[in-house]
Amino acid sequence: MTNKRHWIYLILMTVALIGLGMFLGQMPAHAAVSTYTVTATVGINGSLDASTPSPATVNSGATTAFKFNASANHYVASVIDTCGGTGYFNSSNSVSSYTYTTPAITAACTVSATFALVSTFSVNCSAVSSTSTTDSDGDGFTDYQECYGIVLSDGTCICGSAGCPSGCTSTNTRTDTLNPNIPDVFVILAPATGGYFQYLTSPPNPLQYVSNPTSQGGLGITIHYISSTQTQACGSKTKPPSSRCVVTLPTPQQAVMVTESLDNTTTNPLGFSNTGTPDGPDLSTVYTQRINTFISTTCGTAAYGTANCADTSGVYDSNTTLAPANCTNCNSCNSANCALTLKYIKHTINHEVAHVLGPLAPVYNANYGGYHYKTGTNVIMDQSIYYTSIGGKVTFYIGTTYTGPDEAGVKFHP
Repeated sequence: MTNKRHWIYLILMTVALIGLGMFLGQMPAHAAVSTYTVTATVGINGSLDASTPSPATVNSGATTAFKFNASANHYVASVIDTCGGTGYFNSSNSVSSYTYTTPAITAACTVSATFALVSTFSVNCSAVSSTSTTDSDGDGFTDYQECYGIVLSDGTCICGSAGCPSGCTSTNTRTDTLNPNIPDVFVILAPATGGYFQYLTSPPNPLQYVSNPTSQGGLGITIHYISSTQTQACGSKTKPPSSRCVVTLPTPQQAVMVTESLDNTTTNPLGFSNTGTPDGPDLSTVYTQRINTFISTTCGTAAYGTANCADTSGVYDSNTTLAPANCTNCNSCNSANCALTLKYIKHTINHEVAHVLGPLAPVYNANYGGYHYKTGTNVIMDQSIYYTSIGGKVTFYIGTTYTGPDEAGVKFHP
């Protein structure tokens, strides 16, 4: 009896184990979790904190974070990713460290940080020697020139913050001055006959956004407007063109030249510049008639010339005779009744000049046409101006500010 029970027990256990094995064999294997590599890159004058090493291996759908530290006398200006995040933009000197968290990761991507110099220029002009070649603010003029002024090729005097060149009188001296603690840039605006540039001279300041202080979203650069007849040959300077130098020695700055074109044979581009510095070719062009045509055709005949075709502050063109003709003999074209077109043009001038001071928007992105931010960021260096069309009302989001990385990207020489 005992042996019989024993064999029955063994048979039942064997059947149970076989069944369990069949059950386990039919269970699906656990799906593998996808992982991606996220790499942090750091610009000059900063570092990645040791607590957040790179690269990081991240599960699909998870996030990761990197901490960036600025070097002495610098601050974190931006953190930009290719992971689909909105990025971080800053112009505050006080941000010496910043931790950036990515969005949910769905592919390999990078996170890049840039850093900017804290503004601490404090040149004492009384201690500057006339033979000194020091250029504290790096704009191409020596501290001595910016303390005691320069003379343009036509004899016009521009004084410095501490005095004027010898021979300067009230009849040949301009009211604008140079300053060794604030970068200076000279700009030539070349208007088209019957164009729109003529309505941007005074007021408003065509490059107001560049000259605005950084606390207001500007670049904090003093702009000096001159004509092409006030420049001179650049001496031993070999980069073309060689006749746009404001002064010849010791490190001559070339004036930035912006040409207005009324060409309207195509819709794009609305502006063009060579990316680089003032030392490069003078190929900055703003197509003002295309801008006006773009506004009028985008809004349509029913909305153009009314508040239903305006920017976010309600600025619009009340002079509808500008579309599609240009401003030839249009004496009533002014900052009031051409307001939207002129504001769009002003934005474009500031955008194109910024390309010649950089590159600004310092991370190249082919998806955004190069050194630009994504349309809709609503800053000057966007690829294009964002607009909406809802219920017969068209609204243009015309950016008037730069970002912290833009400020950090300013360069006057290669």
